[in-house]
Amino acid sequence: TPFTPHLVIVSFILGDSFIEPGGPALRERLPAEDAERAIRDLLTHLRRTRAQILHWTANPAFPYDHAAEKRLPREWADRQALRLSQALTYTAHLCTQRDIPTVDFRSRFEVNGKASAQKWMSDWCRHNAAGARNIAVWMAGHLVAEKLLPGLG
Repeated sequence: TPFTPHLVIVSFILGDSFIEPGGPALRERLPAEDAERAIRDLLTHLRRTRAQILHWTANPAFPYDHAAEKRLPREWADRQALRLSQALTYTAHLCTQRDIPTVDFRSRFEVNGKASAQKWMSDWCRHNAAGARNIAVWMAGHLVAEKLLPGLG
């Protein structure tokens, strides 16, 4: 709060934050309720500022590929994929509810299918340098097109 930004860009990178890959119970690292509360609290706090808020969806994650590579149980990948989907849906709902626009970079990664998306990935959940450049170019284009910063239009 010591800053007064014109724009706050927020994203929730959820890659491997949910399900511990080892152990018989596939323990949750971050229970769904805690993740949802943290996302809700941050968006509520940001909404109280005078800044424009922009949410961008993170790049895709491929838990089934990670599970196969690391010989993790398919159940791990199933639960991870479900939790990622739930978190994305929940965040989209909150942003809509609070009039926070979303830029869907995730879909841009996946526009030409999984193989295309993986060219921009360094592993199952993180983008590589080319992916980072794409995100920067897409973000800059969106900021200019939507005139989200002073002096851009």
